[in-house]
Amino acid sequence: MAQTIGIGTTVAAVALAAFGFGSFQDTAPDGPPPAMPASLQAPAPASLSAPESILPARVAATALAPLPDLDRPAPVSRFGLACGLSIEAEPRPAASVALRIADPCRPEMRVEIAHEGLAVSVTTDLTGHAELLLPALADPAEIAVRLPGGDGQLVRVPVPDLDEYDRVALAWTGETPLALHAREGGADYGEAGHVWQGSPGAPSDALRGSGGWLARLGDGLGTAPLMAQIYTIQHGALPGGGLVRLSVSADGCGGPAEAATLRPRPDGGVARVDLSFALPACDGTADRTVLQNLVGDLRIAAN
Repeated sequence: MAQTIGIGTTVAAVALAAFGFGSFQDTAPDGPPPAMPASLQAPAPASLSAPESILPARVAATALAPLPDLDRPAPVSRFGLACGLSIEAEPRPAASVALRIADPCRPEMRVEIAHEGLAVSVTTDLTGHAELLLPALADPAEIAVRLPGGDGQLVRVPVPDLDEYDRVALAWTGETPLALHAREGGADYGEAGHVWQGSPGAPSDALRGSGGWLARLGDGLGTAPLMAQIYTIQHGALPGGGLVRLSVSADGCGGPAEAATLRPRPDGGVARVDLSFALPACDGTADRTVLQNLVGDLRIAAN
């Protein structure tokens, strides 16, 4: 326990210690030294453990937050054109539809166009574009554009003048070269009025009512190409009405061939007839076969 010493005694003890007659410690009682008051004690040393962060909370949060997503430019083709499928479809005279198909990042790609049971295939060019003038078989014309991998779109285009024309389509699959022939007003093969791929006419002929025209669809490229030819003639194009005799020719020989004809019906539907025939043997006697009775003739109404 600490001992209280009077002032006089303390002075004397200090004096004796100064002259060597004793020590202050010798005068203290036995036991531990007196405790220092709490107010005079030094504070405890701070913990030396590392803090979780030496940055202010706001700075640390900013430094550790993920970077915001940046808007990346849309992919483009090697010609600088935006990627992705786009289809434009517009009505055209002579009951036709103009199709423009583009996918710039997939050039030289097979595209299939389907309409009312008719299908054709074309290949896009080096810039991923393809164009097609399709004589419609129904009003409105619903046209499906299909790409490899299942991509595609469906477009719907009004065809208000469809009922002004007679039209028949021949469609087939494969490399067998078929051809649709229309002989107007009693014309023979090779004469004026014989409309076929060797003398197809033009849409302007049908518009003027001076005769028919033949559209050839499909480029014949790739495996199992889808091909079609469509003959169109305006009502009243033949004086007093008349008959258009239709036939099919096939180049080549050997093996079976299949095709189909499609015609718009007055009720808005499309009549389809499937055709199957055998090509002659490859004995060198003929390189073209004309099939006269596969396709029914057209009776053209007078205006």
